[in-house]
Amino acid sequence: TPPAPSPFLSSVTNGVRAFAVSADGRSTATGLADGRILIHSTADRDPGAPVVLEGHTGPIRAVRFSPGNSLVVSTAEDRSIRVWDLSRRETLAQGRVEILPTAVTWVDDGTQLACGGEDGAIRLWKVPSPVGPLELVATLTGHEGPITDLTSTSTGEPRLASASRDG
Repeated sequence: TPPAPSPFLSSVTNGVRAFAVSADGRSTATGLADGRILIHSTADRDPGAPVVLEGHTGPIRAVRFSPGNSLVVSTAEDRSIRVWDLSRRETLAQGRVEILPTAVTWVDDGTQLACGGEDGAIRLWKVPSPVGPLELVATLTGHEGPITDLTSTSTGEPRLASASRDG
């Protein structure tokens, strides 16, 4: 007998473009081609219906949980970055980028974001508290190809690592 289909994938019918697992392993975020983000609980065997976050007008490119797991950041082909408050199920902050975003991560205990783009640059954004627009604080250059992934340390001195198609 084949195994039963995963309850986490039963609600996904429109092309998964991005995926993330929370640091505590209790939630997943799935970014879809139609611009929606699905948040599933992994704590229960039967997770029920996902929380659906809507607001992007293009396919999702990247999703990442905040260090405290209470927020999710997303980028999409509509050239926007959104910070989602999971308890309120709404956008907490957003920003627009001139280039197509390709990767995103939280930096410095969740007070900043790093967003990589097709142009090979990484843009650092200050996250407002409690609500407001994202503020661009720096642009890091050095790659010659599109950014493919970003990650940062969550303890000690903040460090950012990037990967690119430039080798």
